[in-house]
Amino acid sequence: MRNRRELGFLLISLILISINPVKLNGQSHYVDGLYWLRIQTQFTFNPKWSGSLELEERRFLAPDRAHQRVFPDVRLFYHFAPSWKTGIGYTNFSISGPGTADIPVNQVLHEQRYALFLARKFKWEKSSLGTQWKSELRNFDRDPLDGELNFLDYVVRLRFLAKYSYALDEFWKVSAGDELHINIAGNTDYQFFDQNRIFGGLSYKHNDFSYGLDYIFWYQKNRRGSAFFHRHILRFTFQYQFDFSGL
Repeated sequence: MRNRRELGFLLISLILISINPVKLNGQSHYVDGLYWLRIQTQFTFNPKWSGSLELEERRFLAPDRAHQRVFPDVRLFYHFAPSWKTGIGYTNFSISGPGTADIPVNQVLHEQRYALFLARKFKWEKSSLGTQWKSELRNFDRDPLDGELNFLDYVVRLRFLAKYSYALDEFWKVSAGDELHINIAGNTDYQFFDQNRIFGGLSYKHNDFSYGLDYIFWYQKNRRGSAFFHRHILRFTFQYQFDFSGL
């Protein structure tokens, strides 16, 4: 019981200390609504190895236009202890600019990400707390307008995720959490604070299928620190679980 209180206090503290960004002189602030459509497949190969494949389309609500695209995100995990796993990942990512909904798209920035993961999950009778530490090398196309893909610019980013889930019954589950992103190195413009995402949602699972709806409040600095973006996001998720462990 004591451990559960301490973990809950840690999660709440993380959300509270990051919930209000400081507004500096000369910074522009933008507020937009978005919707994300995500398809996930998860693979269990045996008790030690698992993986996932994800596709996601991210769009502004008003007016409706492209914002970001994940195509694909691929991960492979090794479960080295009952509650621990580590892994690697690759993401092909694109960003339609500029970063506000009221201006038409004038460029598409392509990005490739290579990631390392370390995760631990705490489980109780009807609830769980998942934590994940992620380090990613982000390679950017230096000039998105020259018609070539030259991934010469890079930023190294760390992501810290905490997600609490509670089972309402055998089908329904609610969850809430926070993911903080910070930049630690790069050969192009970057800010130490990159972004933070606070989220809550509801999911339904039946057999190998699950469906989810999340609300995400995402705020982020641009790489020069001259603008702050506040995003209100609805994420729709469809997930299917493949289990090859019995083969």
